Amino acid sequence: SLESLDKSHPFLDLYADVEKIGRQRHIEVLNLYPYFEGKNASSLRVSLLNGHPNEKAYEIASEAIYNRLVSKGFLSE
Repeated sequence: SLESLDKSHPFLDLYADVEKIGRQRHIEVLNLYPYFEGKNASSLRVSLLNGHPNEKAYEIASEAIYNRLVSKGFLSE
């Protein structure tokens, strides 16, 4: 959710719960929120009327995913 990218973000508890369940079940979980925290949410949306992620938001997410895959040895740099 690209809104309130600070400590008031509405889904922080949900993200923590998903991570906890993943760890308990030995499932890899990558919480992307830390990569977005502190950024200007409106600059990461397609437009004021379209809340979908824009190119910059996808770039942030894909870089985080790529780096995780490299760090886990699934990809080489």
